[in-house]
Amino acid sequence: MNLPADQICDITGISAVTPLGLNLDTTWPRLLAGERIVDHTRLVGIKKITSRRVSDLAILAATDAIQNANWGREILQSAQTALLIGTSKGPVDAWLVNGEISDAAGSFGLHQVAHDVASYFQFGSGPCLTLANACSSGLHAIVRGAMLIAENRVSRALVVSAESSMHPLFIASFDRLGVLARPGIGCRPFCEDREGFVLAESAAAICLERCDAGRASVTIKRLAVASDATHLVAIDAQSRALQHVLTLLKSDQPPDVVHAHGTGTKLNDAQELAAIEAIVQPEYVYSHKGALGHSLGAAGLLALALSVQMHRTSTIPPHVPNIPILPSHRAILSPHAVSHHVKQTITLATGFGGGIAGVRLSSE
Repeated sequence: MNLPADQICDITGISAVTPLGLNLDTTWPRLLAGERIVDHTRLVGIKKITSRRVSDLAILAATDAIQNANWGREILQSAQTALLIGTSKGPVDAWLVNGEISDAAGSFGLHQVAHDVASYFQFGSGPCLTLANACSSGLHAIVRGAMLIAENRVSRALVVSAESSMHPLFIASFDRLGVLARPGIGCRPFCEDREGFVLAESAAAICLERCDAGRASVTIKRLAVASDATHLVAIDAQSRALQHVLTLLKSDQPPDVVHAHGTGTKLNDAQELAAIEAIVQPEYVYSHKGALGHSLGAAGLLALALSVQMHRTSTIPPHVPNIPILPSHRAILSPHAVSHHVKQTITLATGFGGGIAGVRLSSE
């Protein structure tokens, strides 16, 4: 999907809550320094605001993004402001109590995160939506928000994605699927000896506004979604749906960076890297999961926020860990932070079950 030139969305606010910091100001320098987590990580220092931890993560991320965009109460309460939430599971930490399904489980549905965020910020009567599509949930939410603006249904959208799936039941389930790395190994995206990913709580938020020259330095140029329902935990061996998404995001100018999904699993990375190089031929490829782990439904929006930060700072974080990577024809996976005038990026997210989404950003 390409947005008309007069309906491109500006990104005016971003935030990130990660294992390396509860805001982007803390996370970014540690990311550039090459720091990383190597085991499943539950965040510390999260203020309890609601009865649902994932909602608290979402509110923390939303607060920073709103401040970054300079949005006041009148904007949040306007019917022209939409709220979109991306999460793969919602408040799963509240589902089980002492090993049994909580009697209140019915009140802990996916929609409760949107309800908590809307209530906390006293949102008005604008659209309020929740999108859940496994690990592509966050990017699907940004696509939906941009579509609402492009269709002139709203003027702005706050897109928030959060994930808190650290319950032993879910860790064991992912382990049985064979997609987790051994303890102490960490996620190794695009590495020859990759074993899988580590889980991490995270959240991100992005403020979108109708294009206003001079208001923002980074804009959404293209959006794409597709479905690849060929395998439970792997992309199609021919990566046809992913190639379709990349083709929709392609332009005459190769992107400076593709922020790949890069889960560090045997069934994903080789096909994803091959598709990226075949279709869009970027100068650099990067995946934040080597540093921050996999935050499931929040991963796509977190990746997009970090991509915006690359544009804003003209810096590409190091691809960690610094060990042998898969054979590459052209793209650079740099083990060191790179100073680079980032003008065009593509961010990808793919989910178990086949959901794929991609966003092309520009700061020209």
